[in-house]
Amino acid sequence: MKTLLLRRSFRCVLSAALLTLAGCTTSDPAVSARPAAEPPARAVRDAEELFQRGRATEAIMACIEIARKDPLTPGLPDLQRRILTRLNEQRSASISARAAASHEAMTQDARRHGIVPDTYGVSRHIIGDVSSHDSPRTQMQQALTNEISMHLEDVGLADIIDELGKSGINLVSDSDVSSKTLTIHTENTPLRELLEFIGRNLDVSFNVGETLIWATSRLPTDGPVPLETRVYRLRKGLSGAEVPGGTVLGTAAGASTGEPSMIEAITRFVPQPEGSDMLFDPRAHVLLVKNTKENLVSTEAIINAMDVRPNQVLIEARFVKTKVNDLQKLGIDWLFGSPVSTGAEGFENTLDLTESTEGAPDISLAGRDILMGRAPVEGGLTAGYFGVIDRIRLRAVINALESSGQGRTLTVPRLTTVNNKTASIFIGQEFRYYENYELAEVLNETEENRTTYQSQPVPEGDAVVKELGYQLKVTPSVGADLSTINLVLLPEISDVENGKAWADAYKPTPSGAGNDFSLMGKLPIFNRKTIETEVVVRSGETVVLGGLVTSEQTHDDKGIPWISRIPLINRLFGSRSDEDITENLIIFVTATLISDMGEDLIPLTPRTIPGTEVPTTLIREELGIEEHQPEPLLAPPE
Repeated sequence: MKTLLLRRSFRCVLSAALLTLAGCTTSDPAVSARPAAEPPARAVRDAEELFQRGRATEAIMACIEIARKDPLTPGLPDLQRRILTRLNEQRSASISARAAASHEAMTQDARRHGIVPDTYGVSRHIIGDVSSHDSPRTQMQQALTNEISMHLEDVGLADIIDELGKSGINLVSDSDVSSKTLTIHTENTPLRELLEFIGRNLDVSFNVGETLIWATSRLPTDGPVPLETRVYRLRKGLSGAEVPGGTVLGTAAGASTGEPSMIEAITRFVPQPEGSDMLFDPRAHVLLVKNTKENLVSTEAIINAMDVRPNQVLIEARFVKTKVNDLQKLGIDWLFGSPVSTGAEGFENTLDLTESTEGAPDISLAGRDILMGRAPVEGGLTAGYFGVIDRIRLRAVINALESSGQGRTLTVPRLTTVNNKTASIFIGQEFRYYENYELAEVLNETEENRTTYQSQPVPEGDAVVKELGYQLKVTPSVGADLSTINLVLLPEISDVENGKAWADAYKPTPSGAGNDFSLMGKLPIFNRKTIETEVVVRSGETVVLGGLVTSEQTHDDKGIPWISRIPLINRLFGSRSDEDITENLIIFVTATLISDMGEDLIPLTPRTIPGTEVPTTLIREELGIEEHQPEPLLAPPE
């Protein structure tokens, strides 16, 4: 019995093993048939029906319930995929619709905000207060200039009033004004002077009204002449120097600038009797003056003369760095009116060029009208260009320098200044150094409980500030003819010797101190190159300044490495060349008279020359030169 059971168990195990092996074998995909997919379960079909009817929410809830019970329910993954696809499509459509609406709203907002206000670009024509400062004269004030002839002996005020009434003067007086008498004999005397004489002798005051003159007793508090207060609304703005307590560029508030102001002119040239006063209100731009009528007339004359708009001058400075002989090489030196040379042979130093006290050449040309020339001077200044050119020549020179690569424009600053005001242009950096030092014991080293100190100079006080770089000061002066501009020019180049060492001396280190104290306690040496000149140009013309030359000598060693450094034989295997590199800074200064709107003002006034021009024909006659007519290039047709 046991044997029979064992046989049957063996057969079952063998059958299971064969079935397992048969399932592990891979059938040929080309031969075997794909098994049919199981049909969706009923719950999935119900959810599919809800989805097809557009009840997506209920279909989603049904899928969630089916997945919770059996995630492997046939047909569930496909339904979930299609539901998610439909939801994404609906979401995309919703986003597109909202985006279109948002884009439309943003477009409308942009259009609304982009609409310029009604006042944009609108020019409103206004008329400022351009009325005269002269107060209108009343009938009696005008009568004060009438000439009166009067001959009276020992008469009182009443008789004088009767006599003046015959001349059409309306004069009245208080009762019992004065009991004094006087004698008058005058011919063609202005009424103003006659009343002053009568008032001082009879102790009366005359108040001039609209249609009459009123004589009253002179009070003890009354001055010799009655005072009157007038208000003047100034038409033009005042500069910092003219405003009391105002600040001028480069000066402290209230400091004296040496420039006359309107108030100063009134104070100096108009008598200021006792009780007179003057006040300027900068907020209302109003000048209040208290003085006599006669002095107020003089005050108004000064105000009318000084309350004017100052002329404005546009200054354009072009700094071009080039080599000294570039102009001659490029063939554009003729544009400056005379050839340019770098040599000094045959040139007489007639400009009194001197060496600067700070170790750099200094050119002083003040008071000289130099239109063209060169000025060699010892100390590195080997050439100078001075000239006045027009705009066409300026463009030609600049284009030639830049297109050839021989010139490099450093900067082209532009600024506007008013008449007789100095305009300053500075390009560089501020160099700070100390003039006072004191020795201090500074911690040097601490080792094995032993501390050593070292005496080092420590700066004391405030640092001195020195501007180093390129600087140009221009002072234009325009006359009433508006034809010429007088320019005072002062260009300057400055630097410090051994500048890198000075920079390293004050450069901070991690320890907080400078890393090089070799220059501490010493004063720097500054190199300055300046030109000071004064020229006269017309509006739009350019002044050319040169001669600010910097020279540097370079050494170039060439040869076989190591061997060329061996003494005695180094010359056989190497060479050394020295080269002097000279660079010239040319400054083109263009002065243009401009209007309040920035328009260039071109003068039409004819050019004038000093002296009397001699005709060319007269010169030829004096020199005995016969004038020959040029022969025509082509013979005239017969």
